Amino acid sequence: MTRSISRVVSVVILAVLVRGGASTRAVQDRQEVSLQQLLELYDLGEFDTARDAVRSASRSGDLRVVLEALEREGEKWITADGEAHHNRRNLTAALFALEVAEAGLDQQWSNSHQLLEWACTRMRTQRQRTEVERTFHLAAIALIEGARDVKALDEHVAHVAKRFPDEPRILLARAFKAEVEYWRLYRTMAGGVDGGSPVIIAPPLRKAAERRENAREVALRLGFLAQQKDQHDDALAELEKVAPGDDPGQLYLAHLISGWAYEKLQKRSQAEAAYRRALAVIPQAQSATLHLAVLLYEIDRRSEANELVARMLSADPAPDDPWRVYGYGDYRRFPLLMDRLRRSIQ
Repeated sequence: MTRSISRVVSVVILAVLVRGGASTRAVQDRQEVSLQQLLELYDLGEFDTARDAVRSASRSGDLRVVLEALEREGEKWITADGEAHHNRRNLTAALFALEVAEAGLDQQWSNSHQLLEWACTRMRTQRQRTEVERTFHLAAIALIEGARDVKALDEHVAHVAKRFPDEPRILLARAFKAEVEYWRLYRTMAGGVDGGSPVIIAPPLRKAAERRENAREVALRLGFLAQQKDQHDDALAELEKVAPGDDPGQLYLAHLISGWAYEKLQKRSQAEAAYRRALAVIPQAQSATLHLAVLLYEIDRRSEANELVARMLSADPAPDDPWRVYGYGDYRRFPLLMDRLRRSIQ
């Protein structure tokens, strides 16, 4: 089998994946494609086509079908091109499983978790440890944090620690467990009162900051906590430490939260500048746009505010706003990590 197979049409929806949830007529109207064909499609670099098919399937069918197919056919596909291509095809199958797991994050996490474990086993049983495998495990951690599954996080961090004991992000994953407890308390107090305390989170975050690779992320999270406790000057001091890096969402959030702190301190010009810096990182992002528009309304610059909102509403596609997934740890970084992994098989 070679990488030069004919391409499946980009609009395909996999009957093999949706058979359990779609009507018989709907299935008959769709082109059937086997799991092995879909893996070939992914291996060819048609990532979005494969992902969109899986996401459509996840809304109408049971993703256990995919897991069973991978368990039944995955090894055969991985070894089909011989030893020379084994590692690449193993990675392709693992990444595909991770894509399927992410598609079921909100509605089928139990199935997603099993898919993730299948992929993790494929990666961690390789003889040689590689930077690609390390990135894969970081993406898996990001996905688990997106589900806020602390038990699964413990299990996966243990796997990563055995393969990559020097990985700095392990410390942040351990700190995330304390963050989950913080948010649980925060959201269960009557009247919207903050029941969480930074005391829960600060020590493991500061421990994570002992690795310089984690410094920017720790500064962001500590800055947010200070802002939550109305310690606005402390928040700004932390957020100023978030320098540009390889994570635009991180920088965006630092500027956004700085804008909130400046507004609380009645420093509107600095708040405006902070929101504009956020929008320079992610143009038309919803949170920064709306906060800036409200501020402009308050100082009678309404036409400018209206233009900002109009541009935001007309953005197509609308950009992902990192604030919408704040509180879900590294899940913000999942697309970034998947992009890196995809490039490694092209």
